[in-house]
Amino acid sequence: MVLKKSQKLVPKEAIEKLIALMRDKEKSPEVRAHLMATQVMGEMQNPMQAIEFFTHFVKRLDQEQDNPDGAALKAKEDYEQKLKDLAEGPLRPGTFIKPAEGQFPGGHSLSMIVTPDGQTRYSALHPDVKAEELVAGQELYLDPQCAMVLGTGPLLSDVGQEALFVRRIPGTATVELQLRDEKMLFYASQILLDEIQNGVLKRQDPVLCCPQRRFAFVAVPKDEDRSHRFVDHTRVPDIDILRDMGAIHYSLGWLIRRTRLLMFRDDLLAKYNIRKRVSLLMVGGPGTGKTFTIKGFLRVFYDMIEERTGRGDVGSRVIRVKLSDLLSKWLGESDKNIDQLFDDIIAVAKTPVETADGEQVILPVTVIIEEADGIAAKRSGGTGHDGASGAMDRILTTILQRLDDPVDEIGHLPVILLSVTNFEAALDAGMVRRLGGKVARFYRLNREGFASVLDKKIHDGYPLAGNGGCPSDERRQQIIDEIVSSYWAPNGDDGGQVELTFADGSKELKYRRHFLTPALIEQAMSTSVDELAFQAEGDTEAADEIGLSAPLFIDSLNHHVDSIADTIRPQNAADFIDIPENVRIAQVRRLPPQHNRAGALLN
Repeated sequence: MVLKKSQKLVPKEAIEKLIALMRDKEKSPEVRAHLMATQVMGEMQNPMQAIEFFTHFVKRLDQEQDNPDGAALKAKEDYEQKLKDLAEGPLRPGTFIKPAEGQFPGGHSLSMIVTPDGQTRYSALHPDVKAEELVAGQELYLDPQCAMVLGTGPLLSDVGQEALFVRRIPGTATVELQLRDEKMLFYASQILLDEIQNGVLKRQDPVLCCPQRRFAFVAVPKDEDRSHRFVDHTRVPDIDILRDMGAIHYSLGWLIRRTRLLMFRDDLLAKYNIRKRVSLLMVGGPGTGKTFTIKGFLRVFYDMIEERTGRGDVGSRVIRVKLSDLLSKWLGESDKNIDQLFDDIIAVAKTPVETADGEQVILPVTVIIEEADGIAAKRSGGTGHDGASGAMDRILTTILQRLDDPVDEIGHLPVILLSVTNFEAALDAGMVRRLGGKVARFYRLNREGFASVLDKKIHDGYPLAGNGGCPSDERRQQIIDEIVSSYWAPNGDDGGQVELTFADGSKELKYRRHFLTPALIEQAMSTSVDELAFQAEGDTEAADEIGLSAPLFIDSLNHHVDSIADTIRPQNAADFIDIPENVRIAQVRRLPPQHNRAGALLN
């Protein structure tokens, strides 16, 4: 072999020194291999230098091995392969699609493969790789030029992006996936095709894919924690209607009687062809008793379940949903959430429950839609410039379609649908028709309702101030009467709070009594209790004499009402006081307190 003048062999002593270093067993194989690679790629700048180094190394092995011929041959092959790898580059990964179709030079058969950079390759198979054992989606190892498949890897990729399955293209091995807001066609692995064929993969299910390779691998396992994720597993409210609820809304009695028909009177349901869906739309401002009414019903609902089954371990039969549970920024994800909501409703409602006597019964499921005005807002007609309105319209349309039940999935199942909203005017008319089998409007408390709620909050045995030898039940009633008179008696001290000016120019004065709700009474009671506890802590000797008085409660309640009155504006007035329907407020004037502080005009 003739060397050019620019080629210079590594001195023999340098090679001997490197060989000795490579044979040093005190250094790990990884360190010695790294030194060898560094030497070959660094100082040995031409193939002749590398060949000379490996020649010396092989000769030394020939001398030291018991079977010099076989060991030398194997070592030579290994190092020649390593030298080739250094010269040509490392192996490349690829994903098997299918056998290539067509006629190729030399009669060879090729395989259609896609590499991670998205390029489609047509590679021959090494004799050790059997074509009949390859399946679509399998990982392969290719030579650096991607001309030959040298080995096989795992059947499926372990990582990638998630997309939503849309459909399989008929007659092909490709599928349509939805990746964020774009639909794309992907090659499908054999495992994915089998999942589609067996019904394991359904529309909108997540799929593991690689957008660069345009390959869909396998269905993403369902998160078990999301199964029945809309089922409410919170503790059953500890509420006794007669003990804890004052000013009980009439709709609660209707709801309880209607539920008893579902539970116990199948004969009447059949005789009068009564629909098994019970719908109640609850409308009213914050704090007017909607949520407390639902809590009272749920307590009775579970008591009826225990009465019907003779069991106290049936589990949750309440499904609760609000807008944030359904809305997603990803296209198609909101529709999937809605499907899962109705899947939960159907799964819970149709599952038979075994009674203590061994009878299999179908029990109602209660569905609570919170913030119904957010989920069922009036449709915009797709005019929203930011796309949000169109997205909400799509959510509402999907819910309406499911409630219409075109395939009779839930029409024959007992479902109690309770919807809650503060803004009835914001609801879509189509949704009101479906949610409002019965509409219950909740208002601020009148005199009788106010006294009834106080009677529940100031219960028997509560510490009261100023007994003076008066029986506790008589003193309790005196305090309640004094509080009620403060707001409704002609000579009471309930001063005007705000003056409303309507769009037609008419005016109306609102007093503190017009703000009163069960929630406000609860807040005032909590403030009063704190004050009593502070007094008892500061004066331990008189602690037994400290108790609730009418002035203390009135001051607490006035404080909360006045705070609300300070925030009243035309835009939010309906949240805090009852306003006639279809009436628009033009102005709100905060009235001065009794010391004649000048009022301000609030627009």
